[in-house]
Amino acid sequence: MSAWWTVVTDLGDTAVTLPLAALVLGFLLAAVWWRAALAWLAAIGGCGLALALLKIALQSCSRVLVTDIHSPSGHTAMSVAVYGGLAVVLGLPLGRTARVLLAIAAGLLALTVGASRIAVHAHTLPEVLIGGAIGLLAVAWLRPRLELPQRPLPLLWLFPAVLAVIAAMHGAHWQIEERIRLLAAALGHALPGCTAQAEQSSPPPNGAAMAHQKWKAPERRSPSGA
Repeated sequence: MSAWWTVVTDLGDTAVTLPLAALVLGFLLAAVWWRAALAWLAAIGGCGLALALLKIALQSCSRVLVTDIHSPSGHTAMSVAVYGGLAVVLGLPLGRTARVLLAIAAGLLALTVGASRIAVHAHTLPEVLIGGAIGLLAVAWLRPRLELPQRPLPLLWLFPAVLAVIAAMHGAHWQIEERIRLLAAALGHALPGCTAQAEQSSPPPNGAAMAHQKWKAPERRSPSGA
């Protein structure tokens, strides 16, 4: 069962979600669909930026912020934003039933990735929920800003390209979380009142939070810590 959760959790790694986001952006730019490209970049970029800032704030000074939440789940946030946003883009030329089915499929995938982060002890439930909320906000912001242009676009060609990217990048791990952790530690030492917290609460390599006892998971290394 742990091998299954590892396979699932890798679908939410930035090594998969960021290339997928870049693929969609490249397609929109190649299609000269400027408004959609800008909206996509803002939604996904905003999701990543909000998540990174929240992680840095919590990891550098969580005691001052009076919270046991240490690291909102990046896997969950980016899965919701990228797979959910992709479902929105692919569903634009389709009928209502097809759009609903795409949304359900994307939602189930993101939900499973979120569950996998708990199963591999990389995050607590509150951290997964916060990550999911950030991703949902990105999709909610994106949806009303996408409208099909007058000319037809070969959106269905994105399907094989998406599968190719997932197949090529699945199992790879980018150390973005580690860089965020190092930056947070540096800030924790530099900011008044946060130094003690930075010294006493260095996170484990997998980025799991030492959260409230109600949500505390057994220590165990995960494939990646975002």
